[in-house]
Amino acid sequence: LELIVQDYPRAVTVMIQLSGISIIYDIMKNSNLQLLLSLIVSIFLLSPSAVVAQGQSEVDEKRNKLIGYMLGKQLPSIHYSDKQVDDELAQAAFDLYLKQLDFQKRFLLAEDADYLSSYATLIDDNLLRGTIALPRAGYDIMVSLIEKAKRLVDQLLANGLEAHGGASLETDPEKLKYAADEAELTQRWRLILKAEIMNRYLDLEEEYQAEGKSIDQEALWKEASDRVSKRFNDFFNRINQETLQDHYDRFFNAVARAFDPHTNYMAPDRKE
Repeated sequence: LELIVQDYPRAVTVMIQLSGISIIYDIMKNSNLQLLLSLIVSIFLLSPSAVVAQGQSEVDEKRNKLIGYMLGKQLPSIHYSDKQVDDELAQAAFDLYLKQLDFQKRFLLAEDADYLSSYATLIDDNLLRGTIALPRAGYDIMVSLIEKAKRLVDQLLANGLEAHGGASLETDPEKLKYAADEAELTQRWRLILKAEIMNRYLDLEEEYQAEGKSIDQEALWKEASDRVSKRFNDFFNRINQETLQDHYDRFFNAVARAFDPHTNYMAPDRKE
């Protein structure tokens, strides 16, 4: 068990580390630090088997149950915001989780977001009971949708995208809604890819001009398209490496941030 405290003018940042688990939060200097000691003692008295190495398993249920307990039961008693784990905080945590899950709205359909929202008001009860369900539901949906999006992107790029033709693309995720159906999502991806190719084309055109090279517009468009294809292959390979535990950690961070924007959960690998 390790306790790290960083002293700032108005607050004390506390990091508790227990068997590779780290939770960071701020406590106002005038807070009752006895509550913090109570948290440390209660964690220490938990069975040593409550946290085990993840090893080859996909997810460590005991570890996640412990973290859920700390966030749901102990954090409210020492956090300076005085927020409680209730339906209001659960909804705030869900909104943050959904943003982290698909911030740019490139994967989830409206019906998928609606389905996941059915877990929102259960978050507080799930934390306290140790039956955390949302991360697994989000993971299962995203695994399927990411694979579907990859096939779509490969198909669109293989078929080729026209260099001409006007269209507008909203790039602010806050102004976007989740696509209503597959057709709308396909069109969104088509515009995303076309915008990426156009940007890459302009970059290449500038490079060619700076180097005094002749420009063949059709060949340059093909080169730009190939580079975008490679970039998205790398992108999909990267997100396909996310594990179920990554989704749990994302969920825990959303719950912590629901208390305060400066309160975060950091998984051991991110902490290091």
